[in-house]
Amino acid sequence: MSNPNTKQGVVVFDFDGVIGDSVYECYVQSLKAAKDLGMKLQHSTVVEKQFREARPLITKADHFFTVVRLMEQNPKINFNHITQNQMNAAFKADAEKSKAFLEKFYAHRKEMQTISPREWTALNKSFPKVARFIRDVKRRSHVYIATTKDRKSVLELLARYGIAIPEKNIVAVDFSKDKREQLKEISRLSSTPLNKMVLVEDAVEQIKAAREIGVKGVLYPRGYSSATQKKWARKERVPFIEFKKKREVRKLTRVARR
Repeated sequence: MSNPNTKQGVVVFDFDGVIGDSVYECYVQSLKAAKDLGMKLQHSTVVEKQFREARPLITKADHFFTVVRLMEQNPKINFNHITQNQMNAAFKADAEKSKAFLEKFYAHRKEMQTISPREWTALNKSFPKVARFIRDVKRRSHVYIATTKDRKSVLELLARYGIAIPEKNIVAVDFSKDKREQLKEISRLSSTPLNKMVLVEDAVEQIKAAREIGVKGVLYPRGYSSATQKKWARKERVPFIEFKKKREVRKLTRVARR
């Protein structure tokens, strides 16, 4: 076992889209919330595929209302042909209407977590090989999580995935919704300068936010990022990590140290 005093740098993992794949659970709760509001959209393989295609364009749970609304209005919609700016305009227009949806969404999630916790965790799969990858990273660097998910849910899912990360190393939405503030808090908790930290993310907007405060970013391309977002990452020389090979662990820890 590695001596913790020999570890260098801090590796911060996002949760949704990097460790946990919550898109199907969000899909299930979104359809329930939509039904409560009198919307007619029902499950089908096409609807689920469209929902997954829309996921890279979403940054908050209330945005799912806009996705459902657009799918209901246009059953043939292709979110791969919609820009982030177009979606942002739709999110803004739906801001008031989405509040009722969000309440229903979280009510259904809480009900499932309380009454059928196994069903809830079963809907939230982990991404392939992430547990082993994080275990290997922990031998070289200090590992934290920065997420817009609540800490309780994160702990429950980490236990399901077999990933051991101390509760104190999880900075969640309970602390702040702003990834920059979360990273600053991790810097304080770990006594590590921001420029000795690296964030593993699937969302390029969060990588941009991390860069603003001096934290290096690495993209997990198998998460919720679009082809356009990956193109930006390549142009900006953002390293890609896919949790496939041991050399990626060395690559990641080198980025954190330098």
